[in-house]
Amino acid sequence: MAKKCTFYLTAYRYLCTVVITAIGMRNGNKSGWMNVISMVIAFAAYTHDILYWTNLIRNDFGEVFYLGLFLFIFIQMIIQAQRIKLFHDNEIAAELSFLQAQIKPHFLYNTLNTFVSISYFDMDKARSLLTDLSHYLRRSFDFKDLSQFV
Repeated sequence: MAKKCTFYLTAYRYLCTVVITAIGMRNGNKSGWMNVISMVIAFAAYTHDILYWTNLIRNDFGEVFYLGLFLFIFIQMIIQAQRIKLFHDNEIAAELSFLQAQIKPHFLYNTLNTFVSISYFDMDKARSLLTDLSHYLRRSFDFKDLSQFV
């Protein structure tokens, strides 16, 4: 009776994990399929061993649960490595965006000071440069595209 209860409890845990993984896949989690594969491997190995222990099946493999558990952990390590890489990529992109946001005002201040200096000597050149700056600013301050660098 205790083995049967343990089996049902484990099956319930796997079912909950599969439901959570399915929700993650529906929300666009890219590692969802790898989670499903690792869970199927672990569940198949566990089911095989239960059937093997209760003498319902006979084969030359013997117990395969530890192999299934190893594959499960290995796939989970790959998923975690991908998550860590994605985290660091996002962290670097956010830092670059922050630095770029700091550089743009300094660039603008320096450019305006240059216009003031040029306007003392060549007013037409200053007007031309201001026109060029206005065209540049229209393209540059597109905050949706953060891939542009000054």
